Amino acid sequence: MGGNPITEFGEKDNTLWYVMTSLDPKAIEEHLLEENIHRKEQGELPFQFFVPYRFLKRRISAAPSTEEFDDETYVNLHDRKEVSSNNELRAALKRYIFIKASGKDLDILLSTKENKDFYRTLWYYRDRSRNKVTVRHSVMEQFINACCDKRLQFEVWPAIEDIEQNDEVVLNTTQFKGYKARVLEIRKGKNGYQLTVGFHLFHGAMLLKLPNLRPQDVLYESKISDGIIRETSCYKFLEDMQRKLFTIMNHRLKKDLSEKSRKKDICTLELLYNYRYRLFESDALRRKFYALMLLCAVLRGDVFGTSELAKKVKKELDIINLSAEGKMSIDLRAFLASCLYIATQEPLYKEKAMSYFRTHAKPSATHKQLMRFLTAYSG
Repeated sequence: MGGNPITEFGEKDNTLWYVMTSLDPKAIEEHLLEENIHRKEQGELPFQFFVPYRFLKRRISAAPSTEEFDDETYVNLHDRKEVSSNNELRAALKRYIFIKASGKDLDILLSTKENKDFYRTLWYYRDRSRNKVTVRHSVMEQFINACCDKRLQFEVWPAIEDIEQNDEVVLNTTQFKGYKARVLEIRKGKNGYQLTVGFHLFHGAMLLKLPNLRPQDVLYESKISDGIIRETSCYKFLEDMQRKLFTIMNHRLKKDLSEKSRKKDICTLELLYNYRYRLFESDALRRKFYALMLLCAVLRGDVFGTSELAKKVKKELDIINLSAEGKMSIDLRAFLASCLYIATQEPLYKEKAMSYFRTHAKPSATHKQLMRFLTAYSG
């Protein structure tokens, strides 16, 4: 371990990922979030950190809810071993915290008089020779990605809005658990979705209907390929990321956030930034991901990340400009140009984006928000 790592942007970086331990990872995460707020206010680069115990939520299978609480998430899966493996990984990593920083900056953080009480439970992880253990960036990148896959596996796919009438499902409750059935009706009420499913008994001689089932009462069987599932899952992930980033940007424009709301937004940005090493097979999804991560870097006050991600987005925009124009490429070009303007304040990108938006009599909700941001973030 150790050495001079290669960053996610392919550039040399003198900082390392230091392996730390703490008996109270939640408190350390909160202090690091506060530190990053302070560093941003002082014009310093925020620390990058990863707290796997806080990132990987505890999972409980076959429970009566899919709502994520503070410290656990209820899920239904075909194979409960996935739930078990997630929880085992979370428990094994409970005391570990990874911080990407120069040794000097990290020592200052831990030794400054006002910080000593905050970080008294945070210690360097050392090898048998008492040397501080560091992790090469390429290794850390793979590790964070693996944790991201674990989290997304529970949170992104499947979702009730993807189920349609006549889809095939497997019953997960009632005395007919394990039977295959078809969705006959989907209703949305004040208490959530309810399904009516039907299945044949006695070699098709009888159709039995089961009304008022909850989404968690069935498991979803999909006939589409794994590749399409991954693509759909990634698309939904990016849509969720965009929604969260746009919400934070709207908060920033109001400039009257409570301290609690401000900290919550900072926490959301740190969580999203953990996904920065993900890879996408689709060109369109990869390009939108780079643009969203660029916005995330800007909102975090990460000057280095903003600079390097802007280079990536510019490169992708150049490639799109060389391709044949289709509606999707034109939409994406405007999206990338908008994000580049917000990040760089270069007028060329604002003009490219606005000229596109002006040609649409009925711009989408995304375009309306981008037009507002382009105006509000003008220097």
